Formats: sequence, structure tokens, C-alpha cells
Amino acid sequence: MRRLHSVVTPGKRWIVFVALCVALAPWLGAPGSLAAKQTATPAADQATTMEIIPIDVVEYPDDFILYLVRVEFGPNVPAFPAHFHGGEFVLTVDSGAVCYEVVNVDSSTKVTANLLPRAATNDACNANQNDLPCEDDAETGVRECTLGSGDKVYVPEGSWITQEGATPDAANVGANHTYGNVDDEPAVVYLAGYRLNTGVGCGGTCH
Repeated sequence: MRRLHSVVTPGKRWIVFVALCVALAPWLGAPGSLAAKQTATPAADQATTMEIIPIDVVEYPDDFILYLVRVEFGPNVPAFPAHFHGGEFVLTVDSGAVCYEVVNVDSSTKVTANLLPRAATNDACNANQNDLPCEDDAETGVRECTLGSGDKVYVPEGSWITQEGATPDAANVGANHTYGNVDDEPAVVYLAGYRLNTGVGCGGTCH
């Protein structure tokens, strides 16, 4: 893979995330375009499965990587076990919706839900969603809500979650979080992130 030698600032990383999503979108679903595929069954009594499809990563100096992962949820597939992501990421819902929960978040990390105007809600994931600290962008109408420990939010198609400030080369920092599908329809999300290369790429660990 091509190694980049310029210094990558946080602002540049967000631009690269968006560029990756736009550039890869036309062929992400094409046969043969996937770097690898893993299938995980959430529970023995679940009739649906979840596919984690890692995409080739881009290497940066000092063994950091930029990665993009596509995650497919069947209807009503329960949440992953709570987990951390070292580094920063953007999680975008491509279709359907997911219920995203922050179990706990450290003081160095900011987690934001960005919800499209008139975004749908779901009683099974409502929790304290109506009480979150949110601001509406006057130009776009996007509602930006800051998430803290214990917060849960319903993220429908076109909306996204960001994590900023988490150290990319440390373990168990940032936001301990989980998300799953609480609806009767499938859901697809894309996760673009920047973190230390642990030597296994994403390999199903970047969800």
C-alpha cells in the first residue's frame, strides 16, 4: 500500500474520511471489490446474521492507518458487546437505522450524533434522546447532539456519529460504545477511522 509522508492534522483526516466514502461508494457493493469478509451470528436463536466487510486500509507514518468498514445488520440484530475505538472515526448510516449507545466516555473525547432534519425516532431506542444537549445548524437543519455516558440515540439513514479526541495509539480510551438494529428492516453502516495499526488491519475488530 502507498505510504503517505505528510503530517496529518485532525482537519485533514476528516476531509480524507469524506473523500474515501465518496470515492469508494460506487463500488463498495460490487462483487470482487471486497478485501475480506467475516460473518458473525449474534446469538443461537437469531435467524439473521451480520457481515463485517473490511476495506483495504491506507498507511500513514508511524504505523497509523486510515480504514473504512462496511457493516450489515439483519432485522433486529442485537448490539455488539460494548467496546472502544482508539483514535477518531465517523460512523454513517447508509440505509435503515441503528440504535447507538455510549456506555461511558472519557474527558478527552467528544462524541456527537448528527441527525438529519425530521429524523425518525424509535421508542425502543428513545431513552433520553429528547433531553440531549443539541444544536440545530441554521443552514442545513442538521441537529448536532453531544453524547455523554449512558446516552442512547436512534441514528436513521443519512445521519452519522463522530468520535473526536480519542488517542489513536492507546487502549480502552475514548468512548465505550455499542450499537445494533432495533427495527424489522436491515441496516447498513460505514465506519471510517484513524488509529494505530495493530498488525491485523481491521479484520472484524473495527466495528
